[in-house]
Amino acid sequence: MFALIVVAAWVTLSVQREQADLAAREQLNHATAIVADAADFMLNTRKKALQQWAENIRQVGPEQVSLANESALKVLFDNLLVLSPEGRVLDDWPIFESRRNADASFRDYYKRAVVSAEVVLSEPFLTDPNQLPLVNLSYAVRDGRGDIIAILVGSMSLRDNSFLKALERTQIGLTGYISVISADGLIISHPQQDFIMQAIPEDREIFRKRVLAGWRGVVHIEALRGGKSLQSYESLQDNNWIIAGVIPEEEAYAAADQATRTLLLAIITAAFVVMIIIWWLLHLQMRHLPRLTNELSRLQAGARAELDPIGYEEIDALVVAFNQLLEDNHVSQQQLQQRQVYLQSILEASSAGLFVVDNNGKAEFINSAVARITGWPKQLFQDGDWCKAMPANDAKRVCVMWQQALEDKSFFSLDHRYVRPEGNTVWVNCQLYPVEFDQKLVGMVGTIVDVSMRYAREKELINVANEDALTKLANRRGYDEKIEKLFNLHRQQQVQTVLLSLDLDHFKSVNDSAGHEVGDWVLQQLAKIIVGEIRVDDFAARVGGDEFAVLLRDCDEKHALQIAERIRREVEELEHEHPSVKAVTISIGLAASSIADEYVIDWIRRADRACYEAKNKGRNQVVIDGLNGV
Repeated sequence: MFALIVVAAWVTLSVQREQADLAAREQLNHATAIVADAADFMLNTRKKALQQWAENIRQVGPEQVSLANESALKVLFDNLLVLSPEGRVLDDWPIFESRRNADASFRDYYKRAVVSAEVVLSEPFLTDPNQLPLVNLSYAVRDGRGDIIAILVGSMSLRDNSFLKALERTQIGLTGYISVISADGLIISHPQQDFIMQAIPEDREIFRKRVLAGWRGVVHIEALRGGKSLQSYESLQDNNWIIAGVIPEEEAYAAADQATRTLLLAIITAAFVVMIIIWWLLHLQMRHLPRLTNELSRLQAGARAELDPIGYEEIDALVVAFNQLLEDNHVSQQQLQQRQVYLQSILEASSAGLFVVDNNGKAEFINSAVARITGWPKQLFQDGDWCKAMPANDAKRVCVMWQQALEDKSFFSLDHRYVRPEGNTVWVNCQLYPVEFDQKLVGMVGTIVDVSMRYAREKELINVANEDALTKLANRRGYDEKIEKLFNLHRQQQVQTVLLSLDLDHFKSVNDSAGHEVGDWVLQQLAKIIVGEIRVDDFAARVGGDEFAVLLRDCDEKHALQIAERIRREVEELEHEHPSVKAVTISIGLAASSIADEYVIDWIRRADRACYEAKNKGRNQVVIDGLNGV
């Protein structure tokens, strides 16, 4: 038992470091995978938008389509171009007269688009003459015979695009961050913008090639900003970008290093105290040996042939000597128990749950951390009922792996749940180490660590990915997911949803005259107004700049119009000390879901057209789309 407890203390030193490394790797891999999925989704959304736009051009011809009316594309891209089959600029947004009829045929994105049937994602490049870093999505529009009738180009600025800025602000832990790398090794996004458009260092080239070949994983390597770090690499599934998650080693292992130093100090202190106790006990025992040796020597030497009939004093002396030896032995037992108390105190001080079990799974030793983490008393584990407090699926997995570890005399590590007596659930990582003596398994040493915070952080990362930081409404990603679900719900179950497309009037003048701080205040107030007017089951999002969207589920146009009018009036009544805010109003387009919409973008465009009509009619009004929802 004493040997097992000593082994448990030794195991704790290595478990802390291994646990920290495992947690850091899992956090990095998970965060990087989430960001990669988000990046893939955003790029695929833009590709799909270009393809939808191309379909309109095929139907009416490039001369009949104007970029000025494509609000959905303006939200997704920073620049838009329509090129002739020869590479001349036919239309652009924002409008620059110097670009009209300019030749783009020498550009790589043009050359790749004309030979591809898919939307082409370009490598980063610098514009002329401003040297602005961009990436382009380009798509060649072909007629029924396969001839190119136009090339569509959507640009994203590597310094100002909202999607890429969101990636720059993404944090992993306290100091970790996300970087985006192109297939050719150019840095697309990095929190330190000086690195944008730079080639990655040569020592990263091997990882770039491995990721493009299908590898994903975590490596120890020097960070671009200096210092050792853990870096996780993940390629996008549908696009030729690489996501790199970076966290400094100092942060990843800080808690484990501190716990290891504390435990080592406690073990060294306990060992020193135990050595003093042992020396003192030996001194006590040796003090009585000369007298006992002398009495035994006299008997062995035959100095007396026989004992006098009245020789009780000699017998009493022997009895006293033996009694003294028994007393010394009792003292020794107390000291041994004291040493066990020291070691048990060390194990009790550990934040990790530590236990020793026999081959039947019954706990022979268990510290208080196990009961504190799981919420169950020690008796449950001393009776061997480890799986009784787990959900059924978890209990089955744990029992199978535990039995396999006993049979193979092998280590195992597993994340699973405990259901506390009060009903809430806690996630733990359980590890078991076999203990052998004379080639026989005598028991298992185990640890339980609370990993609920890690699971909570992973859930929080998912929530953050769908939230607009300024208004606390859903962002574009969350909006795209929600409207797609409601669109499919209408087609499958005929549950009607009304879409409100909201666009602030004269908002640019607020930013220009009052500054972005007042502009942000207006956006936040609009978000509060929307939340205050819609129902609990409705959905609101900021889809970009001063554009918002509201989804009113299971609602008819009459009630939707009443909600829209209340929002419009409250915006009109906004008050602020800066006079420019008084001029702010809102134009709202209203469109009910309809089976006539083949794609969700058709529904969105109807709401946008209604919003534009409201602006064209003088702004500060609500316009209902002419197609009745069915």
